[in-house]
Amino acid sequence: QAFSYFEHSLQLRKETLSDDNVLIAWAYFNSASVLTKMKETEKSIQYYEEAIRRFLRINEIGICVPAYICIAEAYLDLNDCTKATNALEQAFTYEYEYYGEENCRKYWLYDIKSKILEKQGKNDEAAEYRAGLKKNIRNIFKVAKHNFHVSI
Repeated sequence: QAFSYFEHSLQLRKETLSDDNVLIAWAYFNSASVLTKMKETEKSIQYYEEAIRRFLRINEIGICVPAYICIAEAYLDLNDCTKATNALEQAFTYEYEYYGEENCRKYWLYDIKSKILEKQGKNDEAAEYRAGLKKNIRNIFKVAKHNFHVSI
């Protein structure tokens, strides 16, 4: 039933807003999230892809990163490591393009990459990505702690 509300919201937005309105792209993204929770994996991928198409059309590439990560996770659920890797590569590309090396949220990317590698039986490589994930998270906390102390 939750999906029907999201679908109705999407239809209302499509009827009342211009086709390039960011709210329509968000409606596709949110609907895809609900479909993922409902285990409607193939349909969720279609909705994420439509959200990405719309976000790119209006030059909102930053939000494409979580959408591609969600697609990668969906393909992992379908045991398709090739398509999961392709989606993750797109996420990496947009993350670096949008945020740059200094501000890149690598923890998202490393987490999914380690899961893909585990599913492929490449446990040593997966462990390396998990180590990178832990290091990246520690660095985030160090910066946050420093910024907190500087601001008081």
